[in-house]
Amino acid sequence: DLVVGVPIHKKRLRARGYNQIGSFGKTIANNLNVPFTDSLLKKEFNSSSQTSKSRFDRWHDVKNLFSLNNTLPDGCYHLLLVDDVITTGATIEACANTILKKYNVSLSIACIAVVT
Repeated sequence: DLVVGVPIHKKRLRARGYNQIGSFGKTIANNLNVPFTDSLLKKEFNSSSQTSKSRFDRWHDVKNLFSLNNTLPDGCYHLLLVDDVITTGATIEACANTILKKYNVSLSIACIAVVT
């Protein structure tokens, strides 16, 4: 019913000028003929890169990193959560948990790459 992009912090967005998930998520949404949003979730603070952190440190760093920024549109019962890379799954899990705390929806995930 809705494609949801994993957000980046507003400071990183200003520096980069775009969220790389935007075009990926919009393309998926267009192909599924459903809306895309990158504003359902909000990244609360600008965390450091996760690339050199252990699995536990990644999970701990993102556990409370996301909040709901907007309400879920009516009629959305199945969400597709999209991110660029999933390494440990900590970020996608934190986003999913944030959504599921408030909404009784089904979630699926999609990503560009999985690093094992």
